[in-house]
Amino acid sequence: MKIMVTGSSGLVGKCLVKKLQELRDDVVEIDRNYGYDLTDRNCLDNFEKVDSIIHLAGRVFVLESYQDPFSYYYDNYVTTLNALEFARKNQAKFIYLSSYVYGIPKYFPINEKHPLSAINPYARTKLICEELCKGYNQDFSQNIIILRPFNIYGPGQSGNFLIPKIIAGIKQGKLELMDPYPKRDFVYVDDVVNAIIKCLFYPRSFAIFNVGSGKSYSVKEIVDILKNISGANADVTYSNKSRINEVNNVVCDYNSILENLDWRPQINIEQGLYRTFFNIID
Repeated sequence: MKIMVTGSSGLVGKCLVKKLQELRDDVVEIDRNYGYDLTDRNCLDNFEKVDSIIHLAGRVFVLESYQDPFSYYYDNYVTTLNALEFARKNQAKFIYLSSYVYGIPKYFPINEKHPLSAINPYARTKLICEELCKGYNQDFSQNIIILRPFNIYGPGQSGNFLIPKIIAGIKQGKLELMDPYPKRDFVYVDDVVNAIIKCLFYPRSFAIFNVGSGKSYSVKEIVDILKNISGANADVTYSNKSRINEVNNVVCDYNSILENLDWRPQINIEQGLYRTFFNIID
C-alpha cells in the first residue's frame, strides 16, 4: 500500500513509519521538520494518489493549549481539514489519531459510548476534529476510523510529558512533581502503532475505537516503578497542587477494538517503562 503519514517525526509517527517500512509499504512522510506546512491548503497538491492517510499531525501538549489556544485551534483544525480534503479527492482511507475526550469519568472502565467532555483546549480541538471527520464520512462516504488513545508513552517522547519528566528527574537525582495521586491509563507507543496498522484492514466505512491498557497507575506508582528500574535513590518531592480541571482516574475499555480488530496491548507498564528509561527502540 501507499500510505501518507502526517506528523511523521513525532513519537507515534517515527515508530509507525519504521513499522510500515518493515512491512514493505510505500510511505509518504508529511511533517514540518521536512518542510511541509499542512496548514497550507496547497501543501498536498503535488502529491500522487495514496491508499490511506494516517493523520497524526497537530499540537499535543495540554498546558501549552491554555497558553496559546489560537495556535491549537487553528493548527489542529486546519491540518485535519486539509488532510481530509486530500483523502476525499483521492478516495483514500483516513485514520485520525484523536485523544482522551471523556472528561471526568462517570463510570469505569470508559468505553466509546461514554459521554464526551472536553475539559481543556487541547481536548476541545480533538472533539472538533472528530466532528469534522464524522462530517466527511456522512457527506462524502469517506472511509474514516477515529482512534482515541489514552496516555501514550515511549522512548523519545518530549520532555513536556509526565514520564519523560520523571525519568529526567531520576537521572538527575532530584524530582519535583505536583499531585502524586491522579491515575492514568498508559499505553505504550508500539501498541498504539499496532492498533493503527490493524485499522488499515478494517472493512467498514466508519468506526471509533479506544486504545489503552485497561489499567491505571498513579503518578507515585510510576515514580516508584521507574526508581526501581533505575536503581537510583532520587530525591522526590510533591507540592500536592492539582492541575487545572484535574481528572483523578481514567481506565480504558478497549473491548470494541479487541472484538473488531483482535487488538490488545502487548507491553505492560513495567516493560514499557523499562524500554522508555533505557531508550530501547525495537
